[in-house]
Formats: sequence, C-alpha cells, structure tokens
Amino acid sequence: MAPLEERDVATATATYSFTRTFGYIWGVTISSITFNSAFEKNLRGISDSGIRAQLQGGAGYAFASRAHALRNEIGGEVWGEVSVVYVKSLKAIWWVSLGVSVFSFFAVGLERSVKLRNELETEYGIEEKKSQIDEEIVVREAKS
Repeated sequence: MAPLEERDVATATATYSFTRTFGYIWGVTISSITFNSAFEKNLRGISDSGIRAQLQGGAGYAFASRAHALRNEIGGEVWGEVSVVYVKSLKAIWWVSLGVSVFSFFAVGLERSVKLRNELETEYGIEEKKSQIDEEIVVREAKS
C-alpha cells in the first residue's frame, strides 16, 4: 500500500481483507477436493466391501470423526487398510499445498521495490481537529 495515496488506503485495506478471506475459503476448498479425490482413488485398497461402501461419496471426513468409536468394530487388517487410504489422501493434500507454496515463493521475486514515505499528505482533517482543540483550550483558559 506504500505507493497509494492516503485517500485510497481504506479501499485497498478492505480489498486486501476480502482477498485474504477469499483465499482462506479456496485453501479449504482445494484441500477438501484434493482429499476427496485421492480418497476415492485409493478406496479400492480396502478389502472389506461394507467399509468401502461407507467411505464412498466423500464420507471420509464423517468417518474420521467417528473412527475411534468404530476402531474396535473393524478388524486390525482392515483398520490398517483404512489408515493407508487416509495417509495417501493427506499426502496428496501436502503435495498440492507444497506446489502452491513453491509457486508463491518464486512469485514474490516478481514484486517491485517501493520506497516508503516519511511524511503524510492526508485529507482526514487531523490538522483541523487539532486547531479546534487548541481554540477550545484557549477559550477555556480565557474564561478561567
């Protein structure tokens, strides 16, 4: 925001805040799409067709929240298969996020250098308020 005029800073700040929030939403969305895609792809690695049916169609999140309660109901071998599917899906999210991070790291090199100002050239009326306060002080002192 350094190269902007003071009158544009509020708009730029609001736009930055909106963009940042929008980025959070996309971060969650892309991660969930990646997870569900990898999960569906690796689901065939589970030998128990009943568990596989429960996990199809994006049900991996719901299953994860109740996995500890279901662990005793699922055999050790099948539990290991389910764990492998989750690990592979989480690795996919990690790799996609790493790709975005590496791209962003190198994109920073494209930013231009901006010299910061040492003085404000504002239109916010700070000087007017200061002079009004000074006048009020003078009037109070004159009355006393």
